[in-house]
Amino acid sequence: MTEPKLAQEPKADLGIKGGQDAKEPDRENPKFLWRSGEMVEWDKATVHISQLGWTAISSVFEGIRAYWNDDLQELYIFHLDAHLKRLARSMKIMR
Repeated sequence: MTEPKLAQEPKADLGIKGGQDAKEPDRENPKFLWRSGEMVEWDKATVHISQLGWTAISSVFEGIRAYWNDDLQELYIFHLDAHLKRLARSMKIMR
């Protein structure tokens, strides 16, 4: 499997803030997030009051950073293999 390319900087506005020479974007809420199989605006991503018990369940999480190159219509994912290995290891531990 070919390693995805790393974008030099995001071409589309993905809600990432930071200067041109910034090594890390500012830690602000993103414009969108992935929830239940779809992209949802941050402000509309809510949990119903009857689902408060979700915090008591066991779960795993792995954040994966990616940048969209609008010119080439490609998504660049940073260290995808390492992220997937950590996710699989966390899932194995939770079993």
